[in-house]
Amino acid sequence: MATPYDPHATGVSRRYARLSDVWARRDRLCGRILLPDLAEELGIAYHDAYHALRRLGRPGRGTRR
Repeated sequence: MATPYDPHATGVSRRYARLSDVWARRDRLCGRILLPDLAEELGIAYHDAYHALRRLGRPGRGTRR
């Protein structure tokens, strides 16, 4: 999501995004399964789920070594 950067006069930088873009991003992310939730649902540790998925690799991409 593109966020314009605004250096504020007080030295606190701020980023802005349109609310409609934020809602669209939120709606896309709601359809995804997060790894901690998956591990809990399977009854395994996060660490084990992470390494199992790393061994599987990503479809269409080579595995990094």
